[in-house]
Amino acid sequence: AVVHATCAYPFGRPWLDHLLELQRENLSFTRPDMEVSESFAGRRFQQRCCSEGGICSQIAFLGVGAASCTVSHKLLLSLMPIEMEQNDVTPSYTKTCSNGDVAHFVESTAESLHFSLLQDTIEKHRLPGLGGAWLPLCASAQLGCDLGFHGSPKLRCTPAGQYAYDGGCLANSCGRPPDLPNAQLQTAETKLSDHWTNGMHAVYSCDQGFRGRITAVCNENGNFSFHGSCQEVVCSKLPVVRRALPKQPKMNE
Repeated sequence: AVVHATCAYPFGRPWLDHLLELQRENLSFTRPDMEVSESFAGRRFQQRCCSEGGICSQIAFLGVGAASCTVSHKLLLSLMPIEMEQNDVTPSYTKTCSNGDVAHFVESTAESLHFSLLQDTIEKHRLPGLGGAWLPLCASAQLGCDLGFHGSPKLRCTPAGQYAYDGGCLANSCGRPPDLPNAQLQTAETKLSDHWTNGMHAVYSCDQGFRGRITAVCNENGNFSFHGSCQEVVCSKLPVVRRALPKQPKMNE
């Protein structure tokens, strides 16, 4: 009985105190006493139900909360009908740079920047129903460099809708034209910078006793290619002269 009274809900400690009081008075559990106990339990349940934080209060709180949510929902729908959200809105991905697509920018700046469009860039930045590559606002794309140039430029679309780029393309350098046997780099060419770039030519003149011309061209992959040669000047066999013999030449002649 003590364990049951201790764990019973909703009687708790008051019910236990009542049982202990009955034991001290040596009262038996007769029907009148049961009625007293039941009356006490009913009063106690009523007190717990209607007191602050009781079951009745919790039910009332949930009811008021549900009613408030319903009223708020109805009021919000009256102020902002669902029909207002069903207007056609242009998708955000069409907000791109106003300078045209990426290919147009690359072509318009080809002479100064030497950028090239990568196939991977085209695939990543296609828009439904449009050709070419288009950069949305605040997006960026990797670009390449024209033949004869190197670098890793990146093109981006600013929040203002204008193209901007980071990095650049530098011309491939072949260095200084090398020394060649039996030829000398012309004086005018030696005054140039040591960094010869794609398309630059260097002219060599042949040494005495050689004839010809050599031209070195710096190509797109950063190497010199050579055209022409210096051939040694060799005399043919001495002719036969009547009443004369060839004189043995001296070493210094």
